[in-house]
Amino acid sequence: MWGDKVLAQQGSPLQRRHDQVRDVLAKACRGIRRFIGHTELRVGPNLYVDLTVFDGLGDATFANPLDLDVHIHHFHGQDRPRTRSTNRLRRADNIKIAKYKSACDAQGRDFLPLGFTLWGEMGSGTHEFLEKVANAAHEYGYVGEVWGTLKGDRIRAMHDLFQSLSYVLNKNVAMQLVEAQSSAFFPCPFPFARTGSCLAHPIFLW
Repeated sequence: MWGDKVLAQQGSPLQRRHDQVRDVLAKACRGIRRFIGHTELRVGPNLYVDLTVFDGLGDATFANPLDLDVHIHHFHGQDRPRTRSTNRLRRADNIKIAKYKSACDAQGRDFLPLGFTLWGEMGSGTHEFLEKVANAAHEYGYVGEVWGTLKGDRIRAMHDLFQSLSYVLNKNVAMQLVEAQSSAFFPCPFPFARTGSCLAHPIFLW
């Protein structure tokens, strides 16, 4: 995996979440023995993809690389029927494809959008990518320190991949909720009022 220096970049909470998801996926790919890839390659004017695969994953080659770009969404009303968020994620995938695919096609590159919601739902491109990872790891073998050398280790490694994705997504949700709660408090004209509350009139407890 080239371009690992970008993994240390820090930014806004949204950017960090995006980068952390990319890092988890990159680590899983590095477990494949034949894997050759790069992070943050330019495929057009002001157009960069998160991961580019040159070998070891599906049909990707140096002549016909596979470009991958992560996008993460929080759709309102995700407690409603799942088909609604699935359709929204599919539309978000299509927006990514419209943005990148023509530039990639012109250069003989393939493109897959890697879509997620904050609650762990994955787009069709993400499912296809994970299937490629599993097939390639089975065909080419594993780097022991990443995937493990035994079958049980490899099963645990796949579980760890999903666990790591869930952790990154939900950790940042929790951080955003804490920040939102903190920013919701505002100065109170009554210094004796309880912290975190501000009422039109003071409350006296008898």
